[in-house]
Amino acid sequence: MGDGTLSVLVGQESKAIDMPSNVDAVTDLDDFEGEVYCIEEDLRERLEDIELISNVQMISWDRIGEIIKEHDLVTTF
Repeated sequence: MGDGTLSVLVGQESKAIDMPSNVDAVTDLDDFEGEVYCIEEDLRERLEDIELISNVQMISWDRIGEIIKEHDLVTTF
């Protein structure tokens, strides 16, 4: 959500802002059968042309409440 949506983009240039890339951490969640969601409205507010890393599901703000209720553990960024 928010600026965290930029963490799921292919081709991150995190060195440009002197920050580590989150791509490895997000893709590693596949190994643990974790689910990664990206709030589409938040991402499109920041970028129009996007390519997401493979294990990310785009969702709307309307859906996020349901997802949080369905899971025992939720981490947001």
